[in-house]
Parts: sequence; structure tokens; C-alpha cells
Amino acid sequence: QASNAAAKRAAERGLPSPHCLEMLVEQLEFHKSVSKMGSMLISAHLAHITTDKDIASGCGPKFEAVSTYLRLLSEMMSHQSGVICGDQMNTWIGLLRDPAIVRTNVVTPHIANVLVAYMTHIVRIRWEDVWDQNHSYASLIEASWDDEEEYEEWLGNLRSKATQLFRSIGATEPE
Repeated sequence: QASNAAAKRAAERGLPSPHCLEMLVEQLEFHKSVSKMGSMLISAHLAHITTDKDIASGCGPKFEAVSTYLRLLSEMMSHQSGVICGDQMNTWIGLLRDPAIVRTNVVTPHIANVLVAYMTHIVRIRWEDVWDQNHSYASLIEASWDDEEEYEEWLGNLRSKATQLFRSIGATEPE
């Protein structure tokens, strides 16, 4: 839907239909904002998710709403820019650290998406490939981080928090 909207905006401006990568770059700030907002909303309502009997039961409209929202967040993490993943790290750690939430079926369906996303983004990008435009997402990477130093700092933070995330996932019961 977002891609169609970007193509429509480009057509309205008299521009040729944007390339998919160009649309990702154009929409990056929006995706980052939605990811941050979603993460903050879930983090702010952890106590409600934990104590609400309808959510904990794993059925009903409240559970469906939370589950749909978590699915949106977990699917957003497949975005090609790692900053989206980084913005959600503390939220997923908080969800997985809460034993009351882990005992329910609230988080379990999303663990695979979360794990795949972090495993994808934890791999170091050669900055020389970005400079030389050899990386397939070079323009998106340049839009995500100002320079190699900022990227390296982000990657270090992601890796240290990923250790906590993997430990929390390891402490959950397998499906």
C-alpha cells in the first residue's frame, strides 16, 4: 500500500514511477517513525498486556488486537534498513523477559520473524561497498546512517543487545 501511494505521489508530481529502492529511501523516515511509535506503545503497555486476562487467555478481541499489532512490528523488522530493527530491540527484550507474557501465546508466533530479522542485520556491511555503490542497498544504507562511524556504533549496540535478546529467546519454551 505504501509503495502504491509513493508511486501515485510521483505520478502526481509528474515524475516517473520510482524504483523500489528509491521508494524505500523516500519512506525510510516514515517507517522509522512507525517502528519507534509502535515499540514505545507496546513498552508502555507491558503491564496491561501482562495483567489483562483476555490477552493472557490467547483468545478474544483484545488478544487479536495485540497479536495483530505485534505481527505488524515483527513484519516491519524485515525492512532492509537495520535501523528499524534497532528501534524495536528493547521492546522485544522486554516482552521476552516478562515471564507472564512468555507463558502466554502473545509473543511466541512472532519469535521466528524477530530472530530472522536480527540475524540478517547483525552481519557487518562493508562500508567500502557502500561508498563504491557496489552494495545493492547502498542508497538506503546511506540514508540510514550518516557515516561508517555511526553505523559501527549502531552495529555494536545491536550486537550487545542481541545477546540479551537471544538469551531471552533461549529461556522461552520451544513450540
